[in-house]
Amino acid sequence: MVFNIGDEWVPPERHGQRTKKLTKWLQSSFSEDIAAPSEDVIEFILGRLFSKLGLRQYNPPAVEDFDADWEKQPKRRFREIIVDPLAFYVPYHLYPDKWGIYFRFSKIVKDFARLLRAYPKLLTEFMLFAERIYIHGIRPILLELLSSRSAPIDSFVSAINHGRTNKVSEELERNIKTLIAIFQLLGLYLEHIAIHEYTHHLIEDIATIKERSNVIDYRSVYGELTAAEEEGFCEYIAFSRLVKPRITRDLGDFFKFIGLKTQRSWWRWLREAESYGLLSMFKSILYNYWGRREAYAYKPVIRPRIVKYIDIYWSLVAKSHRDGDPILVNGEGIDKRIFWTML
Repeated sequence: MVFNIGDEWVPPERHGQRTKKLTKWLQSSFSEDIAAPSEDVIEFILGRLFSKLGLRQYNPPAVEDFDADWEKQPKRRFREIIVDPLAFYVPYHLYPDKWGIYFRFSKIVKDFARLLRAYPKLLTEFMLFAERIYIHGIRPILLELLSSRSAPIDSFVSAINHGRTNKVSEELERNIKTLIAIFQLLGLYLEHIAIHEYTHHLIEDIATIKERSNVIDYRSVYGELTAAEEEGFCEYIAFSRLVKPRITRDLGDFFKFIGLKTQRSWWRWLREAESYGLLSMFKSILYNYWGRREAYAYKPVIRPRIVKYIDIYWSLVAKSHRDGDPILVNGEGIDKRIFWTML
């Protein structure tokens, strides 16, 4: 794979040409739109999702000295822990016992809930997509959610059905499709974060290969990139979806579990979603919602030094992960080092 200096990910032309119109339409609200779920609902669903994916709660090292309010912290790294808005990446060279990707649970809940509030029609569009691919028959996770005595879910279901038919079967169908729509959006959202953090890991693997081949002293390579160089590259990879971390396959298994008839894999679901233009639409929304056009460090662009840094090693590292032969640390690869934290 060849990366050119100055390459930048921007919304696809069909969205880019009408970004303002698209944004205005998605931010509009009509009586038939689904009410955005509260943070309590998102927290409940995300907790169930992480549990089903087998992710463990674990805190990154040195957190007692870390200012968790990332927006007020001018420096994004603390002792070389990479601090992103929605996740941490802890490098194995510095913390061989606590290295890995850490999803920031509370930050994700707040940001995702705010996203759905900012774009009221987004959930409606994905519910309509759920109607196209929904297979009749209730799967265990949806039964668990709908039969739960959880106050957040009860109130959300009531909001969904407010002013609508009292027929139980129709209400149940709508509730299921709405929950599937939330899972779809949350899956895409988590995939983006996962790919971004996974790219941090691949950059570290490149440093390891250079170290082992005695090309250059590791200490003069890893950490040499500025925040803008590394974060911009990670966002470019995430928006372009150029790598496929294992957690995205796990999301696919989860989607089969909740009952999507075309969902034999996450990637097949993504292809179907893109056939309706939903995937590129969602990426365009994230781009605008997170202000990537005006961002500096997180602008998805290829800067000069990152091209020199990855050189020929990017294809080698990416292939080793695709082939199931990644660099192991204490016998574990990155697939076993994904956690969540409340920080």
